[in-house]
Amino acid sequence: MRISPSGYHTVPRTLGRRAAEPSCPGLAADHGITPECLIGCLKTVIPGRAFRALARALTGRRRSRVLTVADLLALYRTGELAGLPGIGQRRYASIQNGLYTAGLITRQGRPAPGKAPQ
Repeated sequence: MRISPSGYHTVPRTLGRRAAEPSCPGLAADHGITPECLIGCLKTVIPGRAFRALARALTGRRRSRVLTVADLLALYRTGELAGLPGIGQRRYASIQNGLYTAGLITRQGRPAPGKAPQ
């Protein structure tokens, strides 16, 4: 937790976690990234600027849910990811490359065998 500039509110550091238990054992360095992981696990494979743009776009879109990698894969699969605010061609390509690096999609952009979101 960190204190906001005004000092009245505490701001959680983790993205998208709203008083829920994490569904993955820890940092992505400790385990493989799966669709059940929290979106924060992708920080290790998506560049910082692209991840922050993605985080801003997703938190504005789905405030009441814990965001998972499966949510991102669903947006990617339906083509909605490219239309999110702040996600241009370069950031989209960075996110796509990160998903490929994590083994969640194939180079052609299809879900990797055994990694498709439920």
